[in-house]
Amino acid sequence: MTRKISLTGLGLRITRSLVEMLGGEIEVSSILSEGSTFSFTLPVSENADQQK
Repeated sequence: MTRKISLTGLGLRITRSLVEMLGGEIEVSSILSEGSTFSFTLPVSENADQQK
């Protein structure tokens, strides 16, 4: 087999899908030659305190 398989970005795709399915948003901040920072927000249920 000479075919290469690239999985680059697969984790980000999965994370993005999960965050969006939960009603959240994902953001990226990137600086050339320094790297990237990913962050996400998820909504909180109104009765979150009652579930504890």
